[in-house]
Amino acid sequence: MTMTWQDIAALHRDGMDIESYTMTHAHLNTLSAAALNYEIGGSKQCFLNHGYNTTIFGYPVNSGSNMSSVVNIVAKYYSLARTGSDSLMYLHCNGYKEDSRQTDCRTYSADGKLTYANRYDIRSKSFHHISNSYIAYTPTQLFQQFVQRVNSQLQYNNNNNNKDGTINAVPIIVYHNLTYRD
Repeated sequence: MTMTWQDIAALHRDGMDIESYTMTHAHLNTLSAAALNYEIGGSKQCFLNHGYNTTIFGYPVNSGSNMSSVVNIVAKYYSLARTGSDSLMYLHCNGYKEDSRQTDCRTYSADGKLTYANRYDIRSKSFHHISNSYIAYTPTQLFQQFVQRVNSQLQYNNNNNNKDGTINAVPIIVYHNLTYRD
């Protein structure tokens, strides 16, 4: 089911953050610079034309956030971008096993390579309610997964080493492919 502008307006009135995705759900890691500008910048302009200044971008199928050519175009139009693949976002970008050398949230390391996590690669996990490639969850099962994900941050924020109340990691939760059940 495709959302209408009225659906988006209703979500916005309910306090939901409206983010940009792309024009056609293209796999960004296969596109030319002109096509990237159309997909990424065109989506931003489309939302602006409807009264929404989207400042956050979401990578379709979590692709492109590891490519400088894509990230540089995303950075032209957006303040932040999110991708999937991790349950938590470490606020200092230093808790990931994939790149244990990362100590801050710079977009590029000193050697000019993209870092694993940065403002254009904010880590999140998607929930799928009903989708062709995922199990259909009941509302109770979906809620249980949500609670488990939210509680996963407690070990980083509420432990003996963190008595000052500093928040080190947060779950970024994205809902994808939510539909009504018959």
